[in-house]
Amino acid sequence: MRPFLLLLCVLITGQVHAEPSYYNTMLAHPAFTGKLCAEWSPGDLMAHLRLQPIPGIEVNFSEAGIDGFYDVYATRLAQHTDSLFPVATAIRPAIQKAFEEIHVALVTAYGGSGRHTFERLPGKVEWIIHTNFAWQLEKTDAVFSDRHIQQAVRIFTEAHPGSPKRFAEVADHVARALEHLHQAEKKLDRPSQRYFRTKLMGMIGEFYGTK
Repeated sequence: MRPFLLLLCVLITGQVHAEPSYYNTMLAHPAFTGKLCAEWSPGDLMAHLRLQPIPGIEVNFSEAGIDGFYDVYATRLAQHTDSLFPVATAIRPAIQKAFEEIHVALVTAYGGSGRHTFERLPGKVEWIIHTNFAWQLEKTDAVFSDRHIQQAVRIFTEAHPGSPKRFAEVADHVARALEHLHQAEKKLDRPSQRYFRTKLMGMIGEFYGTK
């Protein structure tokens, strides 16, 4: 198994905070609330705090610091979302795993490490979970089937030269992602099912634009 795959396996089985003291300080700060996180996506909140700092919240803009910020953000927003929408607790593990498996599939396809994007994924997915329940969104009518997701990842894989073995590895990760997605969808209404599938396809699209 190539080194980057070993790294991703470690990350999936147990995420390690890059800077524990920084994480704990941010988590303990009274101004870093779930309500604040609910107003901004993690990336937008970081940009906001860079322009309009909140006293006591010192954002570390190193790569490790940003990882820690996303981690604290995910923790705070999850607590806030669960207090308002208890069903989020039931679907979060499966939704997180679905996005993680697609992420690993895409990283496997192009042969990168994906370390920082993986560590920031919980914050991004938590924002998706929150907006699904909290925002009065006009949910999309687009319906992305399992086949659409499989084809999108396969096309991405074909665009990046590498070992033919990647195709089997990528397909396995996509299959696991869909299993987790199906598990979550049993507890979601149709508009929410379409919403999460659209966001999953959106993440694949982001990889198309950056890799």
